[in-house]
Amino acid sequence: MTANTVSIITINYGKADLVNNFLISIQNSPDSSLIYEVIIVDNGYPEKGDSRDVINPFSFPFRIKFVQNPECSYASGVNRGVAESTGDFLVIANNDVELLPNYSFRPLIEHLEQNPHVGIVGPQQIYPDGSWQRSYGSFPSLKEAIMSLTMLDSIWNEFRRVAFHHNWLAKYPKKVDYINGAFMVVRRSCFDDLGGFDEGYTFYAEEADFCWRAWKKGWKVIFIPSVRVMHLR
Repeated sequence: MTANTVSIITINYGKADLVNNFLISIQNSPDSSLIYEVIIVDNGYPEKGDSRDVINPFSFPFRIKFVQNPECSYASGVNRGVAESTGDFLVIANNDVELLPNYSFRPLIEHLEQNPHVGIVGPQQIYPDGSWQRSYGSFPSLKEAIMSLTMLDSIWNEFRRVAFHHNWLAKYPKKVDYINGAFMVVRRSCFDDLGGFDEGYTFYAEEADFCWRAWKKGWKVIFIPSVRVMHLR
């Protein structure tokens, strides 16, 4: 695989310092050579701000491009960023995530390379203290509604936190309904096939809709727990 196949698209909500931390984590990652470019999309909400005022693109070993998105929504920001990118594989990330120096994200890219019917993959997200964080979910359904009303979903998540702490959770890739949108890797042909994110969603649920449409079109969505990224949330 060559480095110019991977583009990162990150959405900035007026917090360019977080974006800068993300860029530094990419630079310090053992897989930094995989990244050809990072597209920074300034959404300007809830805080106005231009990341060009904070970030020096020449201080990093990969190409950096700035995009302004006056529409402000996450879905539109992703679509604007992807339109300016060139990679065959698209890392779509919030501005409050960081790559971890002891964890390679290469397996995410390799899984897409080795499995042509997989369109979307995602890692295990963790909090800064290393604790478990919800990284994928199930599509809305009557079952999910009942679990929420009876708080069974909270109990199940608490069990997963404990299991993660004791290293009991499975370590192998598995099919899931959708990947949490804070960090996902998408095959460009899958993104194009779906027409990108639905801009009818302004914030939240757009990743569930995106993955739902992927499954309907025959693409698989895979969670890879051996890869970890930090997410402030």
